[in-house]
Amino acid sequence: MPPNVTYATVVLSRDEAEVASWTLTGRGRPDLVVIDSLARYQLAAGRMGYSMRLRNATQELCDLLAFVGLCVEAERQAEHRKQAGVEERVHPGDSVA
Repeated sequence: MPPNVTYATVVLSRDEAEVASWTLTGRGRPDLVVIDSLARYQLAAGRMGYSMRLRNATQELCDLLAFVGLCVEAERQAEHRKQAGVEERVHPGDSVA
């Protein structure tokens, strides 16, 4: 069984203030189960008036986010410090559709 891997830190913010964060981990490479979880977190965050972003995301996670078109602001791991995926945030009042 592959060891636990840290994919990113999920950060919830409201009015540019960080209110919560947690480590997103899994076994092996990120997959569509991880993407599904992120999509659900993002939807719930937006409905409650928060925005969600990823800090120190692995390149594999950024590539998978871009491939599926999930709109999550993702900052790659420290050595690159560039955004990946579709650079967009969920804001209060944004349409779900």
